[in-house]
Amino acid sequence: MPMDRIRATSAPDLKHQGSLGPFGLSRANLTGVATGGPFAFLSSLTSALRQPAKFHKEQPSVTEEPRSDTSHGMQTTGSAKRQQASLRSTQRFHMTKEKYRFTLPQRKRLFLTDGGFETVMVFHEGLDLPCFAAIDLIRRLDGPNRIARYFDDYIAIAEQAGTGLIIETQTWRASPDWAEPIGFADLNELAEANRRMTELTLMIREQNESLRTPIVVSGCLGPRGDGYDPGKLMTVSEAANYHSWQIGILTRSGVDMISALTMNNVEEAAGIALAAKKAAIPVALSFTVETDGRLPTGETLEEAIRQVDELTNRYPAYYMINCAHPSHFADRLAGAGDWINRLRGVRANASKRSHAELDCACDLDAGDPVELGQEMAQLKSQLPHLTILGGCCGTDHRHIAEIAKAVSSDAQQAAE
Repeated sequence: MPMDRIRATSAPDLKHQGSLGPFGLSRANLTGVATGGPFAFLSSLTSALRQPAKFHKEQPSVTEEPRSDTSHGMQTTGSAKRQQASLRSTQRFHMTKEKYRFTLPQRKRLFLTDGGFETVMVFHEGLDLPCFAAIDLIRRLDGPNRIARYFDDYIAIAEQAGTGLIIETQTWRASPDWAEPIGFADLNELAEANRRMTELTLMIREQNESLRTPIVVSGCLGPRGDGYDPGKLMTVSEAANYHSWQIGILTRSGVDMISALTMNNVEEAAGIALAAKKAAIPVALSFTVETDGRLPTGETLEEAIRQVDELTNRYPAYYMINCAHPSHFADRLAGAGDWINRLRGVRANASKRSHAELDCACDLDAGDPVELGQEMAQLKSQLPHLTILGGCCGTDHRHIAEIAKAVSSDAQQAAE
C-alpha cells in the first residue's frame, strides 16, 4: 500500500529462514531452481504439482489440525502444516480455483484481512521493494517463502477467532504503467508475475483453509498512479481499458474476486468496476480518505459510492475504506442514510497521521494495536453490517489480533 515514494536501490535479500520452504522444499531445492530465471522456483513447483492435478470447484476435503503460535496462544506451526500438505501434494494436489466467485462468504459472516504487507517487509524484515511493489518478491529466491510465512500469523488469528480470512494477491502495484519502474523487462514478464503470485496465493489457501476458517483469495489492484495523489484523472472508459489487462490475468488465474484498494477518485473506481463486470468477476472497491473523511478529490464517501453505483448499475459487490485511521472517518458515518449498507469493510491504518505526513515520513508509526482494536470494535458496534475488518499501512499481526479480540463477541454471528 502507499507510502508511494519509498524506492529500493539495493539487491534483493536472499536470506532464507528455516530449513524447509512453504511447500516442503529444502534450501538446496530452492537454490537448484534459482538459476533457471526469476520464476524458476514457482515454475518447477507448479509443474510438478500439475502432473496429477485435477482442478475442480467442489469443496476440498479439510482436515482440522492444531496449530501452535506462542505469540497468540495457538497450537502447531503454519510451517509444519505446510510440510504435511506438501507430502499430501506429492500424491495428489487439488487446487480449487475461483472457489467462492459466485457466493462470497464475507457478505454473510465476519472475515479478517491481513495487515500492511509492505509495512512488514520493509520495516520489520528490512527488505527493499522497488516502488513499494510487493510483486517484486515473486522473482526473488526466498520471496514465495516470505509471503507464505507472512500469512501464518493471520491464519492462526482467524482460526482462533472463528472468522474467515481474505488473502490478497500481492499485486497492488502490478499494472502496466509500473512494469518499467519496478524493473520488469516487458508486460509479458509482468503478466507472468501476476499469474505466479496468484498460483502461490491459491496454494496458501489450499494448504491452510478449514471449515472453521474459509479463505477467500482476492486479486488485488491498486490505483494507476500515486495512492495518495490522484494526479491526472482518467475518464471512466480510460480507467476500464487500463485496468482490464490486470483484471483479465487475475480472473483467468483463478482468484475468487477482485479488490481495488486505495481508490482516490470516482472515475477510476467506476472504470475498475466496469472492467470487472466485463470479466464476470465480483469486485470490491475500497476508497481512501483524508483526515476530513473525504476522498483526495473532495467527494464524501456517500457521494463517491452513489456516483459509482449510478455509473455501474450497482455492480460492485460492496465497498470498503482503507489506508485511513478510524478517527478520520468514524464520525462521518454516524447517522448515515441507506447508502451506508453498501459499505461492508474497513482496513485501517495504524497511524493517525495524514497522508501528507505519512508520505514524508521515514519512520514507522505503528500506533497502538490495543487502541486500534477498540476503535475498530466501536466502529463494528456502530455499523453491525460491517463484515470485513483488517489493517493497512503501519499494521501487522499484532493489530489484527487485537481487532479480532475486540470484536470476538461478533465472530460467530452473521452480519445483518
